[in-house]
Amino acid sequence: MAKEVRFVSPDEPIDDAAQLMREYRIGGLPVVKDNKVVGIITETDIFAAFLEMFGVSRGGLRLTLELPDKPGALVEAAEVFRIIE
Repeated sequence: MAKEVRFVSPDEPIDDAAQLMREYRIGGLPVVKDNKVVGIITETDIFAAFLEMFGVSRGGLRLTLELPDKPGALVEAAEVFRIIE
């Protein structure tokens, strides 16, 4: 029985690939451009990208803010950090 092959394009956001992999419980996806396989993205690639985005290898400090869901909340928080500088 043939199954539909799930794939992503080279310019598709990495979170879309991660969502497909999670939804279909697969460890990798072919990357297809112009009906040709040009690569593969794996769980390891996804993890590496997320670690890079979070700056894990750069050290430093991560700050999490809980903000109200209202217009201007992020601007107000940013203003606090501007004043601290």
